[in-house]
Amino acid sequence: LGRGQAIYVKHGLPHNCLDTHDFLPEGVELQGIQLTIRDQVWRIYNVYAHVDKLYIAHNWDFLEKLSDVPRTKFLIAGDFNARSKEWGNATENRQGIALS
Repeated sequence: LGRGQAIYVKHGLPHNCLDTHDFLPEGVELQGIQLTIRDQVWRIYNVYAHVDKLYIAHNWDFLEKLSDVPRTKFLIAGDFNARSKEWGNATENRQGIALS
């Protein structure tokens, strides 16, 4: 299934792995951790969207759910396999249109 995605956390930095199974649309892999930095709770997510799957806009609704945690900052990064002219790509695809 996976292509070797990972989130590296410095040894000794307290963190918790998040259960992300409830958020996933088909064709998306997701990892998440929660940690506290200077009394601020952070959630960091790593996304991999398979290039061979077709996406439509509602498939990306899970990004809204990931960020909907009160008093928590978040960072969502990864490989979305998205291309959009808005970001300087010469071509665009469905993923890029849905995300832009």
